[in-house]
Parts: sequence; C-alpha cells; structure tokens
Amino acid sequence: MVTFSVGGGQDIWLEIYKLPRDTWVTDLETIVTALKKKEEKEKRDEATSEVTH
Repeated sequence: MVTFSVGGGQDIWLEIYKLPRDTWVTDLETIVTALKKKEEKEKRDEATSEVTH
C-alpha cells in the first residue's frame, strides 16, 4: 500500500507499507488444488470404468 500525504506547506510524505499475506489465502489455495486433483482422478476413474464395461 502506498500513501501520499501533502502537508500545509511544501512537505510531501511517502509512506510504503508491505502487508503480510494472510495464511488463510495459502490454506484456501491448498484446498482448491487438492479438490481439483480429486476431481481429475474421479474423471479418469470414470473414463476407465466406462472403457472396461
């Protein structure tokens, strides 16, 4: 996040903040990846099952 502040005179302040990434975002990405892998495996299993029947 970048913030610019202009004071009453000629002073200009620049403040830069780097916010830490929340861990829940990483956890959510891990869950989504696991679900996608599970869905892909189920689709492959269904396709294999259809071929053998």
